[in-house]
Amino acid sequence: MEMASNQNKSDLGTRCVQINLQHSRVVTACLNEYIVKENIGIAALQELYCIKHSIAGINKEWRIFSTGRDRKRAAVLISDPKIDGVLLSDLSDEDFVAVEVSLVGGFSCIFVSAYFDITRDIEIDLFKMARVLERAGRRRVIMCIDTNSRSAAWYDTVTNRRGKDLEEFLAEGSLVVINYDDGQPTFETRNGKSRIDLTICNWAMLRYVSQWANKGSEEVTSDHKTLAFVLGNADGDGRLNHVLPRYNMKEADWLLFRRELSSGLGRFLGVEGGDGRPDEWGLLDAGLANRIESEEDIDGFVMEFDRLMAEACKKAIPLRTKTQLDLQSARCLGGAGN
Repeated sequence: MEMASNQNKSDLGTRCVQINLQHSRVVTACLNEYIVKENIGIAALQELYCIKHSIAGINKEWRIFSTGRDRKRAAVLISDPKIDGVLLSDLSDEDFVAVEVSLVGGFSCIFVSAYFDITRDIEIDLFKMARVLERAGRRRVIMCIDTNSRSAAWYDTVTNRRGKDLEEFLAEGSLVVINYDDGQPTFETRNGKSRIDLTICNWAMLRYVSQWANKGSEEVTSDHKTLAFVLGNADGDGRLNHVLPRYNMKEADWLLFRRELSSGLGRFLGVEGGDGRPDEWGLLDAGLANRIESEEDIDGFVMEFDRLMAEACKKAIPLRTKTQLDLQSARCLGGAGN
């Protein structure tokens, strides 16, 4: 089979896809053709076609990153020989694969493909995500995941327990769901449809992801739709779904918030602090101003500041309960008191 064109890395970045292959040889064959036709450079794959626990059916000229002795349900495929990839083996297993990817021109990131087993406690998978984020620090991260989790936060029609847990994890980690509301499910069978396949990134990566689109299943005939995006473009199109935490501001401990934020900023800026006193805020303000003027990695700086804010909020302001959110929705819809 002809290899994918090297021209997929252009001014628009590298073309990427994510798709669940449903362990199907036929779907895998369709994927091979699609990669060549659309000049795909990187593919995040879930539930791959395997023979005796080994991935099969993929063009042998391409590099496939996976690990483990059992059946592979996650892998990262790189078809472009100009793109470098290194498997982060200590962060990877059969269902979760993390690869350090370097594109032409020096752009690099951690690229993850993952499958969340619906019968497994989602906290196990969230822990894997947390380990990647901890390793990444201020570096760029993108995760392509079959989450088996439903939430209205990413435009599904219902929110289940798994979706709520994932939603809270994304909010606490200041992560962004790239999926937008295009009216299409990402998974569809005769028995129903949902939006369980997500493209997720951190703030450092956000401006380098663009042209996200649900391509449907006409060319790659899986029950899971083909999700496509461009990676490495510094002019992201801004279509995103940032899952924000919903705090109960009336119950906030503002003294604790000021103390936690000043302590975190003090460590970050190298300024002594921790009590949240007025005189400390002058020093922190000056430190922030000086850091912004001299900071070369402004994206990483903003991401770290956002993380510190989120940590302070988490410790000092309780989240709203479902009842409180339902009451607020009712008021917004004019339903309160009817």
